[in-house]
Amino acid sequence: MNDPTKILLSADELATLRNKAFFERKHQINQKIYHHFAHILNVSNDRNIFAGINFPPGTDFLTGKISKGENYLGLPYLLLDFPRNFKPDHVLAIRTMIWWGNFISCTLLIGGNALPAMRQVIVGQKSNLIKAEISICVNESPWHHHFEKSNYRPLHEYSKIALTNLMQTQSFVKISRKLSLRSINRLEPFVLESFGSYAAILKRVLNG
Repeated sequence: MNDPTKILLSADELATLRNKAFFERKHQINQKIYHHFAHILNVSNDRNIFAGINFPPGTDFLTGKISKGENYLGLPYLLLDFPRNFKPDHVLAIRTMIWWGNFISCTLLIGGNALPAMRQVIVGQKSNLIKAEISICVNESPWHHHFEKSNYRPLHEYSKIALTNLMQTQSFVKISRKLSLRSINRLEPFVLESFGSYAAILKRVLNG
């Protein structure tokens, strides 16, 4: 039998539950980010950042997809996937993520037919990628986004031999850049810079 005197929520928890202003503000923030993602898509297309790349059939490199979720490791997030191609024989995506309470990241993921070429390009362009403050995924799965040591390590920590050995153990290559939430007003230049760096990689990987 339930105890009618048992306290379900503390005073602080009840205050949070009743705080409509937070959720209204959260909605406003998400809407602003949605609109800014759409703006970044338009700017990218206007600048033809991904023009001239021989993308695999079925790759969306014009419209992109903006989405959101409420529970990546307990916290909300917003995503921009552009370009994107999630096929059984070819995975190619650039994913921009704004993770509430944590950071902004822009990630390039390649798997499938282009994987051998991607590995060669990453090793060959290692010095330039280090200058861009790129980290590489060390996880067995490509579907984790946090920057703990179990998932990402800075590229400068690896020699070319160690980097080659790492990538040979994985069925994908995933690299990423990170930006503090405090710098969210730099979202557009951060994403466009990342797009430019990743487009240069994709040209080498996909254009032969």
